[in-house]
Amino acid sequence: MNGVHDMGGMHGFGRVEIERDEPVFHEAWEGRVMGMRRLVQQLPGMRLPGRPVIESMAPIHYLTASYYERFLHTLETHAVEQGLITREELDARTELFRQHPAAPVPRRSAPTEAARAIASFTSQVRPEPSGPPPQFKIGDPVAARNLNPVGHTRLPRYIRGKRGVIERVNGWYRLQDEEVEGLGPNPQTVYTVRFPAREVWGPRADPHHIVYLEMWEGYLEPADHAARPSGEIGALFEETRT
Repeated sequence: MNGVHDMGGMHGFGRVEIERDEPVFHEAWEGRVMGMRRLVQQLPGMRLPGRPVIESMAPIHYLTASYYERFLHTLETHAVEQGLITREELDARTELFRQHPAAPVPRRSAPTEAARAIASFTSQVRPEPSGPPPQFKIGDPVAARNLNPVGHTRLPRYIRGKRGVIERVNGWYRLQDEEVEGLGPNPQTVYTVRFPAREVWGPRADPHHIVYLEMWEGYLEPADHAARPSGEIGALFEETRT
């Protein structure tokens, strides 16, 4: 969607600080949030709409929340919407621990659920067994379509209208945009697309840098259908073809 939640390519957020030997979770509660999220997603008939809920957060809330705080927000919102807890009960409990940080936290042992959550971290999403034939092949010049959907999308704003080359064909995967809208899985081919940094960021970008993106087929069109010619990217196409 077009909003503050699509932060890719946005300026003004400072350097990306690389932490040496960065742990998977900086705090124990982050791991618990991730575990709860995985378990809820595995419940029969349960559908946890993560990104749409995150994208409904007010901009100031979104920008000041950490990665796992955003996931916690989706769990809380889902619990309220499902009638598992009221907003008043949730706010009262939050205020209790804010006023009394040392208050004991209710806990229970659930080794089976814990083992299932841990196992889910090592599983990999596999391609769907069938879907429509791919429209593109390795080496094809393509352009990211200039789409501006109202709802959820995995098409970043900064890549729309930019030209690249198909690097890899990855198989069929569920199109999450349509799943969010309740339209079913609708698998599409996902491609790895290579974009030169200067195509994405302009002539001042390092000519040796490359941006790789995993993109659903519906986000792409043949490069000759795009509105803008590009001499540099055209040369890249010829190089790739040979």
